[in-house]
Amino acid sequence: LLALKLSTLLPAEIKKSNPTFGEVDSIFSEYAPILPCPGNAETEYELWVKKWHSNSDASQNITDAIEECGDVIFPNIAVLLRIFATLPVTTCTAERSFSALKLLKSYLRTTMGEDRLSSLALLYIHPTIGKY
Repeated sequence: LLALKLSTLLPAEIKKSNPTFGEVDSIFSEYAPILPCPGNAETEYELWVKKWHSNSDASQNITDAIEECGDVIFPNIAVLLRIFATLPVTTCTAERSFSALKLLKSYLRTTMGEDRLSSLALLYIHPTIGKY
């Protein structure tokens, strides 16, 4: 749900659905404590929308949107796009890590140190790390 809200800041979504600030206000208010200029959110968003309505090349790629978004002109949107880029899509990695840990840390290996256990877990989860 959070990723869906943040996706409305992507240029292609802006061109497609043309959301108003009232529709994305909840995003800005939710992240207001970490935004650099939360008081300028509405003006900044309106400039962001105008930029993409006048530009014919609206990318759907989040990395392109972050590159196009200047930290000086659009500081709040830059922070929100970075948050969107770092959101995990699935929990598969975490589940895989716990499965590997369960296999590695058995009753017989309970005396294994934390450093060795984490190293073995990394080698088990990412087998290409150990190969040179």
